[in-house]
Amino acid sequence: RPAARLAARRRQERAAANERPRVRVTFEGRLILISLSVFTVAALLLREHLVLLAGAVALAVALASRLWVSRNLSGLALRRHVPGRARLGIPARIAYEAESSKSSAVVGVAIEDPLCATARPRALLLQLPSVGRGRPVTHEEAVTFTRRGRFTLAAPRLSSRFPLGFFEKRVPTEDTDAILVRPREGRPTMRLREALSGHARAFHRPSMRTRGDDAFHGIRDFRDGDDPRRIHWKTTARTGALTVAEWHREEGRDVVIILGRADGVGHDRLEAFERGVSVAATAMRLAARHGLRVRLALARRHDHGRREAPRAGVRAGLDALALVKPQGGRRPRAVLRTLQRGAGSRIVLYVATGPEPGIEKRLAAAAGPHGEGHLLRADLPEIRRWVRG
Repeated sequence: RPAARLAARRRQERAAANERPRVRVTFEGRLILISLSVFTVAALLLREHLVLLAGAVALAVALASRLWVSRNLSGLALRRHVPGRARLGIPARIAYEAESSKSSAVVGVAIEDPLCATARPRALLLQLPSVGRGRPVTHEEAVTFTRRGRFTLAAPRLSSRFPLGFFEKRVPTEDTDAILVRPREGRPTMRLREALSGHARAFHRPSMRTRGDDAFHGIRDFRDGDDPRRIHWKTTARTGALTVAEWHREEGRDVVIILGRADGVGHDRLEAFERGVSVAATAMRLAARHGLRVRLALARRHDHGRREAPRAGVRAGLDALALVKPQGGRRPRAVLRTLQRGAGSRIVLYVATGPEPGIEKRLAAAAGPHGEGHLLRADLPEIRRWVRG
């Protein structure tokens, strides 16, 4: 609407005007200037020439400090170093580096950083007594985020009241940064470790299996105890000696973590979903730590965390969990059907945030004939048997 667009344009103009470098009178400076003006006018009316001269000099010095304030911040550069990723509830280190290009030092500098609404503290106020040329000043602060997701931190501002504090100059910067806050990770229990680490210890152990399960390795002579079903009859007929086909594989199975959708709306449902996100992140970290190939299936068009190297997979998976939404059109059960149609066996962890009737049967079918399926209910107290914290 024209009225709404006009109001939005005026708000943008006011915001742009507030962000321009400007010098304003402080509350203390307003009191001093009014007092000196009244004092000077009273001396003029009473014809007290010495008092008038003193008041005029004091008023001139107070007004001249405005020029000193405006020149004090010239040549000062500020750089803010924000980590690309942080973890929910874990303090992130944000560094500020101020450097002056003037021959004289910049005195009495304040850094005002509004950050964002999900940060604790929401805003920072740092005081730098002096910044000299060629001697950059670095300061670090710990900031904790209360929500996962991608957030844009507002640009910090420089301000100074030097020398007398009657005037203040604010200089905005254009140093906006984005940070990705990953979900909170809990402490895996022995039950979760046993479900994963047993396969991790045997990850590089070769085994012999029947044809159709693994890749063909070669032909060798028949030994006592070999399965007669693995006899390679063509080679046996050609050579006249019993030979068997050898099929090798790495016994460690892939781990597939599936995150269910939020069971409805409301504070309790969303809290259970966030707990499920934390459980999935904990399981991903544990599986990658044991060297397993881990995959996070969010049932989206472009699935993050495909079957990759352990460290690369967990990085992509944690980034995906930082941005996953409670609903978002995801279809977790479709992943189970896809796994059921595939060959081989695997470990499947299904993190549910509510009751899902019939999920156990589908989970067992998706794990394969020699796989394992585990249902983790994040909305029930029994989740503490898997992940704590």
